[in-house]
Amino acid sequence: MHHRIIVGALLFAASSARADAPVAEAPSVEDRLKKLQAQVDELSAAADASDQAALKEPTFRLYGFIDMGLQKLWTNDLAAGSTGATFVLGNINLYFDFHPAEDWRSLVEVRFTNYPGDATSETFDPANGTGDDLVRWSAIVIERAYIQWQKHDSFGIRVGEFLTPYGIWNVDHGTPTLIALARPEFVTKEMWPSHLLGVEAFGKLPDLLPGDWQLEYHAYVSNGRTAGVVDPTNDKTVGGHLIISTTQPHRMAFGVSFMDGTFDDTTGGFDLGTGMTNAPQHVAYREDGLALDASIDVGNLRLRSELITRRLDYTTGEHALTAVPGVYAADSVEGDAYALAAYRISGTRYEPFVYAEGYRVPTTEGDLQATASAGLNIYFTPAIQLKLQYSHSRWYDIDGFGLTRQAASEDFLAAKLVMGI
Repeated sequence: MHHRIIVGALLFAASSARADAPVAEAPSVEDRLKKLQAQVDELSAAADASDQAALKEPTFRLYGFIDMGLQKLWTNDLAAGSTGATFVLGNINLYFDFHPAEDWRSLVEVRFTNYPGDATSETFDPANGTGDDLVRWSAIVIERAYIQWQKHDSFGIRVGEFLTPYGIWNVDHGTPTLIALARPEFVTKEMWPSHLLGVEAFGKLPDLLPGDWQLEYHAYVSNGRTAGVVDPTNDKTVGGHLIISTTQPHRMAFGVSFMDGTFDDTTGGFDLGTGMTNAPQHVAYREDGLALDASIDVGNLRLRSELITRRLDYTTGEHALTAVPGVYAADSVEGDAYALAAYRISGTRYEPFVYAEGYRVPTTEGDLQATASAGLNIYFTPAIQLKLQYSHSRWYDIDGFGLTRQAASEDFLAAKLVMGI
């Protein structure tokens, strides 16, 4: 806009000079006009270059989220951990987003923690000169780190560590984007790997389906579950996620995911002499899974649901030891399903929600963990929220088509202040 004003002023000055000048001075006027036109062309080119630069994405962006709060656990399971009311430092996640060249991108997401975070993790810190200061060891968790190439929406490829593309919760794992505070059991127990190291292809195909529907796909080859950072075998874990979505008449998305892989490594086992899980043991198994997910938004109502299964088949003689001395894990089929409904009350900051989940896996507490939960999200600003949630869980044994209630139970109350940064 500014360069157009400058160009206009220069042209006006040139035309005025040509009209007022004597006839004898005409050659010098033409020279001045040529000089002015050259200046106009130079200014226009510089302004156009400036406009184009402003439209380009920045080479580097830094953003993330942080949450912290207070929680309390009530349970009759003595092995469940601390039951005291405690303040917690939740997630401190930063995203390092690089765009060094057109079509190329690198994303690194790291989470900062205080772990191991006990008195024995302190050491002397010489950073401030004397070396008498103490500092507590802490850890950085790499959530994802990959290099990506994508020229068109229909196809892109990532190489590195990425979030396993399945369902809703594992991909939208950032606290500000989630509705409920407590995670489903299949995420907590890592029924499927949450992160994978390998290659992922992805894209969106809006013209493949009729109407306003579009298809999104993800497919990957990875190391799968490994005891370390490298894969000790040639077997690889493969999988994918297909999503169909639309915005008409409401925002909806439905997905299906699959996963197939192996684990084969020497891991820590249960040492009967010390009671510690540190005796070397060779464990090998094959796992495969299928998952379904659905997301529907109707006005202020948000609905989310996922169903996930996993089949685990151990190699003969290479079963994992359980926490019970001398007892080995058996082949199993696990399943988990949840339903979540949230409603944003018009004209207010409040979004109450309800949540129900059933997690089936054979344990010493029971075969089925049933959870009912309710919560409230309070939106101070689009970037700042207070999340409150109360959950009650009970365990049952499955006997045919009947359920036998077990003694194990758990109540959990949590509050977290969440900020996108």
